[in-house]
Amino acid sequence: MIKNLSLILMFSLPIFSFAQVNDSFLDGNFINNPFWTGSSTNFKVNSTNQLQSNALASSTSSLFTVSEAFENAQWDCWIKIQFPSSSGTVSTYSSNYMSIIIASNKADISSGFNGYFVKIGDIQDDVSLWMQEGINKTKIIDGKDKRSDGNPLEMRIKVTRDEAGNFSLYSKLSTESDYSLEGTTQNAVVESSSYFGVSFTNTAKTGTSYYFDDIVVTGAKAIDKTPPLWTSFTLEHPNKLKLTFSEAMDFSNSTFSVDNNIGVPVSQSISADKSSIDLTFDSNFEKGKIYNLEITGLADLGGNALTITKKSIGITEKIGVGDLIFNEVMFENPLNSLEYLEIYNSSNKLLDVSGLVFTTRKTDGSLNTGHAAAQKLHGIL
Repeated sequence: MIKNLSLILMFSLPIFSFAQVNDSFLDGNFINNPFWTGSSTNFKVNSTNQLQSNALASSTSSLFTVSEAFENAQWDCWIKIQFPSSSGTVSTYSSNYMSIIIASNKADISSGFNGYFVKIGDIQDDVSLWMQEGINKTKIIDGKDKRSDGNPLEMRIKVTRDEAGNFSLYSKLSTESDYSLEGTTQNAVVESSSYFGVSFTNTAKTGTSYYFDDIVVTGAKAIDKTPPLWTSFTLEHPNKLKLTFSEAMDFSNSTFSVDNNIGVPVSQSISADKSSIDLTFDSNFEKGKIYNLEITGLADLGGNALTITKKSIGITEKIGVGDLIFNEVMFENPLNSLEYLEIYNSSNKLLDVSGLVFTTRKTDGSLNTGHAAAQKLHGIL
């Protein structure tokens, strides 16, 4: 009967969706169609073709499969928790729970991940939706307390998300004919998904107590609408520039050009993750000059163009005595204006003053916190 219900769910989905994950484990394994990866030794497909926990000791175990469903998406899963008869109810083991990780940026979550997950059980015995950023977890839908307090617990979980980030969380006990709405929320902090997963946390006595089945995930891949950032720009003397970006980039239509007779690079080296590029030029960079690099045609893999396309760089030198002069100090500033300090680079060197802090001395001889300089000064103006 459970297997038939999974087919009903699949064919009743909206026409804009397409199945990204559909697994009822009828093939007797979790290594084919689709392939799951993770704590594989702590899972098994049992004789009734259900994915079941199989941990011999206390653990937190998970399995993941590829899934980019995120916009106009729906996640369905049947679950069961059945503790040993001597254990009483689920709430007896408040440290035991299971999770359905509907969206994750990676398949190994041991050090954290970015995504969303449904948590069933734990201290409040509820069904709740959580957001996770790294290792930080935030409950964004707080389901009904004691909803999962039963032994055995048999339940269907459903989550929907539209393209604006509106989530709805539903649950349905085996004794119920309709889904119950646990809550809704709007959350757009996490912007995409790469994996879907299941997880359980058990004690030594409950290692075989968790069951998953009839997993159906539908929806569209998130559309990347965020422009990439140019995060780092360094000069590797004598003739190389290194550029780093906030995400993987499409360099196929990009051009790079440097003024002051440097020109275009003679060779390029793109990193394996496509987030950085090394540019090598035919001419060496010289001290005392500011060079401007201009980029055209560079975008991320989603086609979002780089917004900042021009930056300056040069070979900085150590600040010497007399290189920097206090040109003007404004202490008694007019109303609605700012105090300021003007310094002048009297040398012919390119000076990096980003590490300097300008401050004043108190009457007791101690120094105020001060303000850090944040720009480079050049003597040729």
